[in-house]
Amino acid sequence: MKSKIIILLLIACFILGWANYSQTEEKNPMLLALNCIKPIKPILPIKPIWCTGKWTLILECDQYCNCVWVPTCIEN
Repeated sequence: MKSKIIILLLIACFILGWANYSQTEEKNPMLLALNCIKPIKPILPIKPIWCTGKWTLILECDQYCNCVWVPTCIEN
């Protein structure tokens, strides 16, 4: 009887963990890449004329730890 309860608890934990993992992936893929090695930050390119806000570099990573610095214009 105890072994059946333990097996059911393990299955429930697996299902809940999988559901939580897939929700995290859909909401924010950056959460999956928290343990990635950060590449060296490059020199910020010259600010383009069309950018009226703050010109900065943002680190973007996918779930496979492929990270790149992306120049981004953040509007005020």
